[in-house]
Amino acid sequence: MRHVYIMNENLLDILEGFRELFIDKYDVTKTNTFLDGENRDHWISDEYLQSIQVGHDGSPESARSYCLKPDHDDSSNLDYRKSYITLDERLKTELGVRNSALSQLYPVGGYIGWHTNQNASSYNLIFTWSETGDGYFEWVDPITKDHIRMKDKKGWTCKAGYFGSSEETDKIIYHCASTDSRRITLSYTLGFNLEFWEDVIDHINTV
Repeated sequence: MRHVYIMNENLLDILEGFRELFIDKYDVTKTNTFLDGENRDHWISDEYLQSIQVGHDGSPESARSYCLKPDHDDSSNLDYRKSYITLDERLKTELGVRNSALSQLYPVGGYIGWHTNQNASSYNLIFTWSETGDGYFEWVDPITKDHIRMKDKKGWTCKAGYFGSSEETDKIIYHCASTDSRRITLSYTLGFNLEFWEDVIDHINTV
């Protein structure tokens, strides 16, 4: 995983549109599906990480966050749906990507437990907005086994990486995230074309 500097003004405008929709315009904490995981310290602990080294299917077992995609909006608000779809299509067009893998709002105390995404292997982009920067994304290098904690910054940041499949033992990335301020994550998958992934990254950090 690596940091990607977001220099593209069009992309920043789209991302800010998402923030305004989820934070300023609608209170998604009252309308959207809530994953109400508890005991955050357990699910992001080294002990839990060690317990899933064998037999893990790739999906997180626990998280505390709000699902932001329109099909998780219990109010059936057409304006919310239209606004989300418009922003999602604008981002996909801007970057040339197809699949939105994740759209979540983490509240204070939010998290997603250790997992690998090996059941959805792909090159990826992870866009994160943090209200204060008081959060992080942590991953384990599959070769060195070192833990790398990528701390959030206030505002929007981007991470890019590759989540390997169960057959790619040297590319399986265990990762988790935790926050003590409101935090949005928008994740997009790009398939398996390394050159295309690199081109998209160049587009993100080009003015």
